[in-house]
Amino acid sequence: MKIEYSGAAAMAALLICGMAAPRGSVPKAQELTSAQASTTKPMLTRPETRDDRLAFACRPGEDIRWSDLCAQWKAADAADRSAYWTMVQAVLSLLGIGGLIYNLLLTRAAVKSAEEAGTYSIAAVEAGNRSAEAAVRSVELAELNSKRELRPYLSASDPIVSAHGPDFTAVALTITNDGKTPAFIRSVKRAVFPHRFPVLLADVDLSVLKPFFNFQTLLVPGGKLRISTSITGEPDSLDEALADTMNTSLFTFCEVEFADVFGDKHVHQSSFRSGGVWFGTGTDFVACSFFNRQASLKNPA
Repeated sequence: MKIEYSGAAAMAALLICGMAAPRGSVPKAQELTSAQASTTKPMLTRPETRDDRLAFACRPGEDIRWSDLCAQWKAADAADRSAYWTMVQAVLSLLGIGGLIYNLLLTRAAVKSAEEAGTYSIAAVEAGNRSAEAAVRSVELAELNSKRELRPYLSASDPIVSAHGPDFTAVALTITNDGKTPAFIRSVKRAVFPHRFPVLLADVDLSVLKPFFNFQTLLVPGGKLRISTSITGEPDSLDEALADTMNTSLFTFCEVEFADVFGDKHVHQSSFRSGGVWFGTGTDFVACSFFNRQASLKNPA
């Protein structure tokens, strides 16, 4: 028991002595403590800067970054990488949106170009149709011109009227083929009218036409056909008042219907007027005021 009390007393004395120590001795103790700390534990330094920011290895004992705070730094690096890739994703998204907008613009331009191409195609088709119609029309015109160039053309000439009074009159004329192909003559009709004044062709009543002859014949190019007929009794539509004068003229109308080698049918009309006639003299005379007209029959009977 005595030993325990003496030890306690000694400790108390030491404490009292330490509290009573001079102030100058404190820095020395602190220096000693710092020296001891420096010998026992290295001082912390600034973490080294690493170029490789994607490194995941943790090497204990190097520094705070790679030892006790490694997990926190890894989390910070992961957040940094996440922010980086988020930014990359945002940039790529913007680029994708820009590409989509550009693609839409290109699509719109393509649609517009397609519409214009369609319009031009329609115009080209219409122009092609017009060209085809013009070509067909040109072929038709060429065919028509060829037919007109090759078809037969008739003419009447050398008309002669033999007047032997009101009871007998003879009429003769020559039909000539002036074309390049044969003419198939189907019929020749005539009418003779006495008159004092010129008779217009439009005034002729075609219902009074009478046949010159009742047979068909072929007239080659350059060929001539002499036609003559006798009119017994009074001339067609003879007016007694004119016949009484014993001095009148005869108007003769002739119509020739013929076909060409192409199967088309045509008609040739001619008319002539004689000079003064003295019935009963029996004198032949050559007619004057000759007229020729060609026409085509579109719907022949």
